[in-house]
Amino acid sequence: MSYTSSRIEANNLDSPLSGDTLHLSFGKTKQGTGQFTLHQFRDHDHFIAYIPSLNISAYGETEDEAFDRMVNVVLVDFFESILELGPEQAKSELKKLGWSQHRFFKRQFKANSFVDRNGVLKNFNLPEETKVDTTVVTV
Repeated sequence: MSYTSSRIEANNLDSPLSGDTLHLSFGKTKQGTGQFTLHQFRDHDHFIAYIPSLNISAYGETEDEAFDRMVNVVLVDFFESILELGPEQAKSELKKLGWSQHRFFKRQFKANSFVDRNGVLKNFNLPEETKVDTTVVTV
């Protein structure tokens, strides 16, 4: 699985990005792709990488280590697990996370929620002055 990313400072975001998207294929070759908003910040002695729309996180001793773990371990595990469920159960699990299935293109999903800087910090009980970097990750 490969990725590309672009970094945007969280305090410059007054509105949500284009939104997190997910494409799942349950054919002979099960595969998934997606675009996700990832927030990174320091929490005590570790760096945290967090994707609110999937409610998943990774940590590392550096920002790069947290990012790499998210992309190469946590997201890989997420895709393997969701694809193993099959289409109906995957749809049900994604719905619990606030995702909706495209009306016509049944393999496509979109996150219905947006978590701003304050929402991210609230989930982690961090001081208000904590710097949060936001990255859009495509896998």
